[in-house]
Amino acid sequence: MVHGTSSATDTHLAQILSRSEPAAGGQVLAAGLRDGCQGPLWLPGPVMLRGTVVSFTQTSAGPQVRAWMSSALWQACARETERVNRRTTDAVAQAERDRRQARERRIRYEADRVVAAAEEILKQHDRG
Repeated sequence: MVHGTSSATDTHLAQILSRSEPAAGGQVLAAGLRDGCQGPLWLPGPVMLRGTVVSFTQTSAGPQVRAWMSSALWQACARETERVNRRTTDAVAQAERDRRQARERRIRYEADRVVAAAEEILKQHDRG
């Protein structure tokens, strides 16, 4: 689950899937939220509950937790992200519809001008 361990600047995002195992030195089973990989993860510090999402960097001394949030907060953020994405998608679609309608109005206007000019030419031709 921990990729790029040779670089101390890599930041990882993982969700804890199991309770801490004291017999295993505090390891938890975690899933990487960027790549979906699962595996054991030793997290120093307080015991994290199942569902907690942690951001950590891999150092020579092991993982160093940078930030964490509860599963409830993570789910709330995910719902808000989905809502924002839907609104953005809807706004982009509306803007495209507005552009298409404006383009169609311009085409109709120009077509009306061409037809009017053709009718005027025909009228002048009939008079002459």
